[in-house]
Amino acid sequence: MGVAESATTGSSSKESKGQADYTPESFKVLLKKLVQSPTEFTPDDCAFAFRHLCVQGASDAQVRIVLPDTS
Repeated sequence: MGVAESATTGSSSKESKGQADYTPESFKVLLKKLVQSPTEFTPDDCAFAFRHLCVQGASDAQVRIVLPDTS
């Protein structure tokens, strides 16, 4: 079972998941896998993470991008 399935409860079909299934807690599992085991991060994990971003299933702190000062 991949991170995408284990990060949520209920049906294993990621396509049928509602907006309530995309939470900061389930996104945290994906971020942890990406940071700790990037070579094990699958295309399905990437799609599941992207869906979190599309439905605002991640907190502001999880998606904030800090760009370096170029001045």
